[in-house]
Formats: sequence, structure tokens, C-alpha cells
Amino acid sequence: KIGIGEESVNPIFTLGQLIASVSNAIDDEVLAEKYGEKLLIDLDKTLSRYNSGQLESAIDHLDNFIDRVTISMRSGEIQEALGNAWLEAAYRIREQLVKDLLAQEDLLKGTGGYGSDTRTSADGLMNSNQDLIGAQTLNLQNQPNPFSDQTRINFEIPEIGEAGIPVVMRVFNTNGQVVRTLVHMDMEPGRYSVNWSGSLDDGGMVPDGIYLLELSIPGQREVLTISVIR
Repeated sequence: KIGIGEESVNPIFTLGQLIASVSNAIDDEVLAEKYGEKLLIDLDKTLSRYNSGQLESAIDHLDNFIDRVTISMRSGEIQEALGNAWLEAAYRIREQLVKDLLAQEDLLKGTGGYGSDTRTSADGLMNSNQDLIGAQTLNLQNQPNPFSDQTRINFEIPEIGEAGIPVVMRVFNTNGQVVRTLVHMDMEPGRYSVNWSGSLDDGGMVPDGIYLLELSIPGQREVLTISVIR
């Protein structure tokens, strides 16, 4: 079962949990790879569009995921209990995306209505929905992905009218726990690279699985999914 709260969901981490669950179903041969890969593409595109503020497109890709799961359940390709858990999580994510879209539209219209509300970020801080509109991309990327020994993370810090921009880059597991802080310092605008070997803050190594990489600066953040396979 995908763990989701009663009041609201964090789209990024619930999507991360869905991605991990689908990946596990493929690995455990509970779901045929040809069906699972299509579901993963839908979820990856949903997450990518959400990160870039393209909420309508994110909802469209999530709807594709919902349709595929529903059809696959009817044909017997996905077990009923597993499919229902995925659909429950997907519908809760969709509900939150629609709320965020309405907030975004309010901001664009200058109404200050629902758009003045806030949305909880991955680290529990409160970010205005204004963050989703008109921000310069941080160009967060990593290669290779999946990785076994090490991955190289590339990113850009834009000029935002101040020197010494606070930058935080952290790795989360799909339960929302920080497992590694890679960057926590003031940085000048420019292009940077960081290597991650899968190490934990306590010196150990993360187990195989799906992880979420978050890069944040004041008023902006981007998130990637990273797979560790050894």
C-alpha cells in the first residue's frame, strides 16, 4: 500500500513512492516489464512537468497512468489489490495537482485568492505557489541514471540579484527522510557538478532503490528521481 496522509499529499514524494512501487512490481515479476515501463514513463513525465510548473501537462500524464492501470486491472495484468493502491495514491495526487493549478491560475490573474496559500515542500518548509511561475531553471541533471558506483550531478545557479546564494542539495528516500546532504552553502551564480556514490550522511551506503534529489535556492527548487542499482 502507498502511504498517503488523510488531509493532503506531497505530490513529489507520493509520486516517488509510486515510482518505487511500480519498479518493485517489475523486479518481483508481479508486473510484466512491457506494462511497467509504460507506467514508469507516465509517472516520470508527471513528476518532470510538476517540477517545471506545467501542471496541466502533469495532470494529463497522470491521467494516462490512471487509465493504463485501470485497463491493466481489467485485463488481469495488474493484481486488484496492487492496482487499487496505485489508483488511490494517483487520485490523491491528482486532487492536489488540481488545487495547485487553480492556485497558479489565481496568481496569473492577480486575484490573490487560493494562490496566496502555501504548499509544503519536500523538507517541510512552506513554499508559495508563486515559485512555480516564471522561475529560471536550475538545469538539475545527473548521469548515469540508474547508477551503481557513482553518478555525476550537474546544476546551474541563476543570477537572482544577490551574491552568495544559499544552496541546498539533499537526497531523500521515498519515505521523505533525508539520507544525504550533498551541498549546504552559499554559492555564486554559475554551473557546478557534484558526485554522489550512494553514501549516507552517517558514512554507510544506501540500499538499492529509488531516491529523490532536491536542489533548492531561495524561492525555487527542482527534484529528480535517481535509481541505485548495484
